[in-house]
Amino acid sequence: MNTPNSKCPSFEGCSAPLCPMDDSCKTALWYSDEPICGSYAMRRLYKWIRVQRKIVKKLCTSRTYYTVAMLEITKRVTPKSEGIDPDGYCCETEDNPDRDPIKAWITGRGKKIAI
Repeated sequence: MNTPNSKCPSFEGCSAPLCPMDDSCKTALWYSDEPICGSYAMRRLYKWIRVQRKIVKKLCTSRTYYTVAMLEITKRVTPKSEGIDPDGYCCETEDNPDRDPIKAWITGRGKKIAI
């Protein structure tokens, strides 16, 4: 985990970049080949950790990234699911003048739909 927290039973051996006990995890990026929080208690509390596990299971070759916000709105993971490609994602639209790929990804999928 990224920050010490005595409430987490897996703190000592965890190296997950998205830690539910770390306030900064909301802005962090997670790639599907990186570790996931291994705490069963945390997995029960946070749906996005369960979504991470599904992504790894179904998309083990994908080299795209996700944020907690992206994981939270994901309803179903399929073999065609994908995150944001760090090398080639372009967001040039009228709806997204800032060209923020995360906002474009979320807007493009709508809230609570399958990816």
